[in-house]
Amino acid sequence: MESGRINQKARTRQAVVDAALALAREGKSPTITEVAAAARVSIPTAYRYFSDPQELWLEVALHGKVPPEPPADAFANLADDDVAGRVDAVIRMIGWWMFDEEALWRNVVVATMQRWFAQAGKPEDEHAPVRSERRMTWIKAALQPLNGRLAEDSLRRLTMALALTVGTEAMITLRDVCHLEPDEAKQTMLWAARALVNAALEEGAQPAAAL
Repeated sequence: MESGRINQKARTRQAVVDAALALAREGKSPTITEVAAAARVSIPTAYRYFSDPQELWLEVALHGKVPPEPPADAFANLADDDVAGRVDAVIRMIGWWMFDEEALWRNVVVATMQRWFAQAGKPEDEHAPVRSERRMTWIKAALQPLNGRLAEDSLRRLTMALALTVGTEAMITLRDVCHLEPDEAKQTMLWAARALVNAALEEGAQPAAAL
């Protein structure tokens, strides 16, 4: 019986997440009450799983089609030292899909900002993570062949710079600031990432300046 209750709770929680995801894909930013109605559960039940919209949208983000870290075959068709190709794969996988789920990820941005403000002024050890580590995990995996090939500070700088070319911030900048349609925005994201990789490799190939 205990196992049955656990399974039922898991199904109910997933139903709430699925309902929120479906509403987001329709371009909506629903409240917990609206999600409960769509999931056909009571409002108290929905609140039992998610106390506020922040928790719900962050949970929805975690259930995306991109896993927290690259699967074993993520770079299977690429040469081990094809760093540019590996970064291309990351951009296509975790960058491009956000244009196909734009409403969802805009809701996630709102939730992360609300969480940041809710935690502002609180002791650091009471903070919950505002964002996941998925983006950085994928980028570091793509750049793994550069370990020992680039200076440590150069590799770190490239890793951080690539984080600017992918993710919700990049998607929103390309759409709202640059006014690009999704197809052009995707290609621009890809070009920017390639340019950073090429610049880092060229910089790393230069002889050290004479003292």
